[in-house]
Amino acid sequence: MHYAPEKNDVYVYFRYNENQKVMVILNKNKEKVLLDMKKYYKMIPETFTAKDIINDREITIQKTLEIAPRSALILDLNK
Repeated sequence: MHYAPEKNDVYVYFRYNENQKVMVILNKNKEKVLLDMKKYYKMIPETFTAKDIINDREITIQKTLEIAPRSALILDLNK
């Protein structure tokens, strides 16, 4: 499932099957972006915990998520 970038130029997509779901977030901006998670309601609950695969840490996500400049964030939603 792909979500085209809007005004913030952040590209988000999900890879999933019956057993696993991964959310990939790509920020090509020179500044950090506060991503409104409501747009992805079909794929994620309002509040959830996921594993940041790149940094090997668990994060709790609520209504927004701060994405570092020029970075990728890969979240395992089934941690």
